[in-house]
Amino acid sequence: MITKTEETAINNNDITIYPNPVNQNSYIQYTLKEEKNVCIEVYNILGKKLNTLIHSKQNQGTYRYTLNTFCPKNKGMFILKVHIGDKTITKKLVVN
Repeated sequence: MITKTEETAINNNDITIYPNPVNQNSYIQYTLKEEKNVCIEVYNILGKKLNTLIHSKQNQGTYRYTLNTFCPKNKGMFILKVHIGDKTITKKLVVN
C-alpha cells in the first residue's frame, strides 16, 4: 500500500498527490513557474485511459484540484499521467 508519494520536479513544477491512497478528500497540487499547457489523465493498470482531469493552458501559479470527483469508483491501483509543457511524469494512485 502506498501511503505517500514522493514529490517530483519537472522544470520547477512540483506535483503532489495527498493523501494517497485516495480518500474522499484527496488532492493533486502543482506549481507552475510560467504559463504551460497542462494535461492530467487517469489510466487503469492495463493502460486504458479512464478520464482526463485537466487539459488546458494555465498561467503561472499554484493549482490544487480535488480528486474525488475525477477518480475511478473501483478500488485498486491506477496511473496518473501528468503532462506539463513537453515533460510527462507518472504517479501511482491507489483508491481504497
